[in-house]
Amino acid sequence: MIKITCVIKKIFSSVAKTLLIMFMITLYAVTAYLLMLIVDWRIIAATSLFVPAMLIFLIGWYLPDGKAQKWFTRISAAVTVIALFGTIVMTGISIYENAVTIHERDLSDGFGLYRPFDDNSLIARTDKEMPARFSLADAPRLQAKHEYYPLVSAFVNAIYPESEINDYGACDYLKANDNPCLINEDKSDVFIGPEEVTENELFDESLAESTVIAKDAVVLYTHESNPVKTVSTDQLKKILTGKITNWKDVGGRDMKIKLYTGEHGLANYLLKEYLDCPTIDGEIGIRTLIILHYGFQTYCLPYRNVKGALGFALKSEIDKNYENTHLIAIDGAFPDNANIAAETYPLSYDILAITRKNRSENEKRLIDFILSDVGRELTEKSGLVPVTD
Repeated sequence: MIKITCVIKKIFSSVAKTLLIMFMITLYAVTAYLLMLIVDWRIIAATSLFVPAMLIFLIGWYLPDGKAQKWFTRISAAVTVIALFGTIVMTGISIYENAVTIHERDLSDGFGLYRPFDDNSLIARTDKEMPARFSLADAPRLQAKHEYYPLVSAFVNAIYPESEINDYGACDYLKANDNPCLINEDKSDVFIGPEEVTENELFDESLAESTVIAKDAVVLYTHESNPVKTVSTDQLKKILTGKITNWKDVGGRDMKIKLYTGEHGLANYLLKEYLDCPTIDGEIGIRTLIILHYGFQTYCLPYRNVKGALGFALKSEIDKNYENTHLIAIDGAFPDNANIAAETYPLSYDILAITRKNRSENEKRLIDFILSDVGRELTEKSGLVPVTD
C-alpha cells in the first residue's frame, strides 16, 4: 500500500512539474509575441534560446544521476551561454541602429506636436502684430494635406478663434485630409496642399480657384562623410531603379548605395512622378518576424544614417534631426530656398490654396494674410519657401 501511494505521489509530482513547464513555455511564448510587436524581433529570437536551455535542464533533472544527467546539464549550460551572448549582441545592434536612425516628422499621434492653441506646440510663431482674428461665424473651413498640417496649424494659431482640437488635430473649421474634393462638395472652404492634388480624377478643377502660397521640394540626403555632392537626374533615376548600386558610379567611394524609401507616401509619390519612375528599388520595408510572418505587417524601414545611406524627404521636413547628413544637389542645383523659389532645382513644386470660384471675402482675407509679411514669416519658419511678389 505504501509503495502504491509513493508511485501515485511521483506521478502527480511529475504531472504537476510538466504542467508547470507547459505553463511557463506558454507564458513566455505569449509575452514574446507581444514584445515582438514593439521590440526588435532579433532580441526576442536570441532570448527565446533560454526556453530550450530550460527544457534540456529539466529533462536532465528527471534523469537518474549519471553521465546522461551531466551531459544534459552541460548542454543546457552551453545553450544558456549562447542565448546570453546572442541577447547582448542583438541588444547592442538594436541600440546602435536606433542611435543612427532618423525618423521623419511624426504626425501619427493625433498631430499632437503641431496643434494650434497649445503653448508646447512646435508650430511656427511670430512676434509681429497680428491682424484681427476671425470669429467662429466667419472663419473659413480649412483643410490640409496632412504633411502640411504644421503650416496650416500655424496660420490657425495666428488668426483663428481659439477652439478645442480633437485627437485627429481637427475642430469645426480645421481638418487634415488628403481629399481636395471636399471643396467641390462644399464641405470645406480652403484646401492647402501640393499642386499634385488637383490631378485627382474626382476633383473638378473647373469649379475651383488656386493660389500659389509657397514652394516645397523633394530632397536627397546622405551621411555627412559622403563625398558625393551632386547627381544628375539620369543618375538618380538609375539609382532608384537599381541600375546604379555603388557610389563610385556617381563619383563617390567604392561603397554600396543603401537606399531608404521614406516613411510616408508623398515624397515617394512625387519622386516617382517627376522622374517617371514606376517603382523605387530600395529598402521598402521589413517584417517584424522573419519566419512566422503570418499576422505580422511589413513596415517602412526608417533612414539609418550610416556610410553609404541615401534617403529622401520633403524639404519642409528637414530639421535638426538631420544635422549629421548633407543634402545632394541635382543637375548642379542645390535645394536651397533661392533655387526652389526659382524652380531651378528640378524637384521643386508649388503649395496651393484652393477654393471654389467666386471666393468669399473671408476666403480672400485668409489668403491675403498667408501672402502677407507675417504669413510669409510663418511659412518660412514652417520649413517652406514663401512666394514673393
